[in-house]
Amino acid sequence: MRRLWLFALALFALALFTGVADPLPVWAEEPAPEAETMTYVVQAGDHLEKIAVTFRTSLAQLVELNRINPGQRLMEGRELTVPKIIHRVQAGENLGSIAVRYQTTARALSQANRLDDPSLIVPGQEIAIVPPSLAERAGLSTAVDETGYHAHTDFPTTTEKWIDVDLSEQRVVAYEGTQPIRAFIVSTGLPGTPTVTGTFRIWAKTTIQDMSGGSRASGNYYYLKDVQWVQYFYEDYAFHGTYWHNNFGRPMSRGCVNMTNEDAKWLFEWASPNQPNGGWLFSDSDNPGTLTMVHQ
Repeated sequence: MRRLWLFALALFALALFTGVADPLPVWAEEPAPEAETMTYVVQAGDHLEKIAVTFRTSLAQLVELNRINPGQRLMEGRELTVPKIIHRVQAGENLGSIAVRYQTTARALSQANRLDDPSLIVPGQEIAIVPPSLAERAGLSTAVDETGYHAHTDFPTTTEKWIDVDLSEQRVVAYEGTQPIRAFIVSTGLPGTPTVTGTFRIWAKTTIQDMSGGSRASGNYYYLKDVQWVQYFYEDYAFHGTYWHNNFGRPMSRGCVNMTNEDAKWLFEWASPNQPNGGWLFSDSDNPGTLTMVHQ
């Protein structure tokens, strides 16, 4: 056996010397699959280093992709080939946190990826990242606050308190005129029991109540005892505290806006009609409820 092995080794060495044998398997010489790319249109003030940082690539790769002189001045409007940025969603992430990481906006990511329900992204899902300059050229909303979420540029009032409920971002923001005061990550209605959209005013509130609904026959009956900091803004749709789940940032409710008890208490005390001393309080012309806007 040892002689056979030595003989085979000698034949292989001879083949290498004569150029007959291929020292590498065929698959090793095949070119690696190319990474996905996209087209970027140069903006005023752009340079290669800046574009490389934006697209999480190296200057060398950018030069190679475009066969361009790294010292060449870029003209506005020129098209460049750049790597397509794909983010794989991790547990606990939402569009807002992803937007912060890539310095873009949750709304731009939602629109660019054509997400029917942006709040329902799941771990392992691939999200194409749209840098702000591309989002602007595509007509996507790029107004963003310090947390990466959509920021309003149009306001229903410049002096009054109002509440913004963004279903696509699962977020509530309390405003005083044009100034955001406090933001909350919430859970709104599930697809089968969506939260109503439109412009409303808080019409009733109570510090605590039991809630029930659904049907025993259909198997969807529920009874929740001692729900705190309840504020109704349209029929039986309400902001309220939630103790039965901690999955905020994803739709979980029968249409209400679920909040932590701490957040619900703050909103309850901030919004009108003024806080009741126990029991119920209803809005009227002298004590109107806070304006509430609910939208996708």
